[in-house]
Amino acid sequence: MRPLAEAVICKLRALADPPDEVEVEFGLKLNAEAGAVLAAAGTEAHYKVTLTWKRTTEPAIRNTPHVNSEA
Repeated sequence: MRPLAEAVICKLRALADPPDEVEVEFGLKLNAEAGAVLAAAGTEAHYKVTLTWKRTTEPAIRNTPHVNSEA
């Protein structure tokens, strides 16, 4: 799990506007089935990434053209 966590953190630090907080949640599920002749096993893995930016200033207002819908 550590190499995966390090890879995620490295990618996030390389962003042009890196987040102020990063939360990464890893999950791993293992299961196994045994029978008289056959046996099966499986694994599942997932991760959830939450990024938070804390802005101290108002974002710049973009200059967007006004569209007149009454025309």
